[in-house]
Amino acid sequence: MRLKYLTWWGVAFFTVFLPMCVSAQNLFSPAITVNDKSITFYELSQRKTLLTLLKSTGNLEEITKNQLIEDRLKLSVAEDLGLIPREEEITAGMDEFIGRGGLDTPTFLNELAGFGIDEQTFRDFIMAGMAWRNVVQSKFGSRSQVSETQLERVLNSTGTGAGLRVLLT
Repeated sequence: MRLKYLTWWGVAFFTVFLPMCVSAQNLFSPAITVNDKSITFYELSQRKTLLTLLKSTGNLEEITKNQLIEDRLKLSVAEDLGLIPREEEITAGMDEFIGRGGLDTPTFLNELAGFGIDEQTFRDFIMAGMAWRNVVQSKFGSRSQVSETQLERVLNSTGTGAGLRVLLT
């Protein structure tokens, strides 16, 4: 009787708590949901490692969460406006980012892999930035362009460039 009772409690325990333990350890389960899009524990881990490698300072766990949430929001807006970068643009953006450090793309990606960072993590990081840049340019680009009339007006108001000169001897 006692063995039957213990067996029943053992089965009940594993039935209730084992799925919780397994799901808590699943890196690909959702950690955060933003506009019906999930951010997985794996993405959080990968971004945090990337930020560490890029020598980001501050509370990396908080920064990681905030960046990934912002990325989802930025990508959502870019998608709504049809401004998601094409694959060639993302590759060019990766090359540009990596070039600032004086490296070539294959070398940098091998370095990332050596630290356990998936190429897709870096690609997503670049794509979100590019998508947001496209959104900002689309929305505010026309305001930042100077017309010929405005340029001539400024040049005429400053004269020939000859102004008051003071010589100290």
